[in-house]
Amino acid sequence: MKTNNWLLGVSLGACLLAVNCGSDGTNNDKCGSPGNACPIGAGGSGAAGGSGAGTAGSGAATAGSGGTAGSSGSGGEAGAPAPLPPANPHAVVVPQAAPTPGTLLATTSDFSSKTEVASATLSSGALQGTVTVSDGDAVVKSSGGMGFLLERTNNKVDLLDAGAISKTFDLTSTPNGASPTNKAYVAYYSRSMLAVLDLDTGKVTSQIDLTEFDDASDTDGSSDIDSGVYDPTSKIAYFTLGRIDLNTIVAPDYQQGCPSVKGLIVGVDTTTDSVVDLNGAAAGKGIELSLVAPTSLSIDPGKTLTISDSGCYAGTTFGKSGVEVVDLTANTAHVAYASPNSDFISGVIPTGSGQALLDTTDDTYAEHWYQLDLDAGTLGVELLNVPSTVSWDGTHLFGIDATKLDLLSYDPTSGMSTTLLASPWTANLSNATGSALAK
Repeated sequence: MKTNNWLLGVSLGACLLAVNCGSDGTNNDKCGSPGNACPIGAGGSGAAGGSGAGTAGSGAATAGSGGTAGSSGSGGEAGAPAPLPPANPHAVVVPQAAPTPGTLLATTSDFSSKTEVASATLSSGALQGTVTVSDGDAVVKSSGGMGFLLERTNNKVDLLDAGAISKTFDLTSTPNGASPTNKAYVAYYSRSMLAVLDLDTGKVTSQIDLTEFDDASDTDGSSDIDSGVYDPTSKIAYFTLGRIDLNTIVAPDYQQGCPSVKGLIVGVDTTTDSVVDLNGAAAGKGIELSLVAPTSLSIDPGKTLTISDSGCYAGTTFGKSGVEVVDLTANTAHVAYASPNSDFISGVIPTGSGQALLDTTDDTYAEHWYQLDLDAGTLGVELLNVPSTVSWDGTHLFGIDATKLDLLSYDPTSGMSTTLLASPWTANLSNATGSALAK
């Protein structure tokens, strides 16, 4: 039986450092080979429960009425304040329309302690600069034309500018309560929370609580906020909430179990920082998804959201993997493509006129790209020789040569790559890990 290694698409705090993690055209990280997974519940303190006596045991997250899950082999302390889990930032959204991109941000990593970012000008291939951070699980993102490096292990967000870090946001700091005019939202994967950043001062100003979307059946203690996009027509920031239970991913197969609740699209009014009711007269505030475990999110402003999902296991049966499209006028979702196999779906890039590019990884960890007809729900031809960890500018894919680590431009019509910049790296990190396009 083919095993869908869903675990490869998720960073469990600072524990998972997988091979070939990167970013697709919608700036969502993906992985193509098994990494060094820290088993859930092995050591460390668990996630917060409610008030009352603590739960003894292995450090796994405990939901519901228990106290703080104890560290390995010890019980929680009755009545003690519950420590917050790490932020583990997964997405960043700047509430402004994105300009035409002019810069490629690309990353390499040793998957242990370092990540290097290179910034290159798209028009000329000129290197703007490189910078290295002490985090082997850092991912590059862009929103509103701005580039960011999300240091997942360090719980920091770096604002990138002209090949350097201009500001660093410490997500463990106490919010200062300011009301920024130039802001960004950062999605925490390990907590049901968004942080609001002041891009002018480099400070965390407030937090938006999304715990209303938690469910008691989800024992990992988080709604798993993975991706975000901004709609300038409605001034709403949309986020995917996987609402999966990471505690179902266990040895030896590390297969994601199917949750009892549905994933959601939720919206935040960026003028008030308040959660929007997307369901109107219907129950709940979020748009329910039929598939499981979102891996990417992209937007056609005012029209549609497109989500890829990697699926789950109900016992030994795999399913609920594919692509969903949300109608932003009706606020309803439908399955545009249901995957017929258990290949890991890393991402989908809409290319216009009902067409898209689908990124998958098979059970041998080989990556495949296909043309996808979203209207018909069918795969077309496979694209060959696509670079690693690509981003899309509307006509070309930009990424990294996995062997030489050159920065490449790829034409999906001809299937040909052009070298934008020969290997620019200085830190000698051997793994191509991500890309994003900024102004």
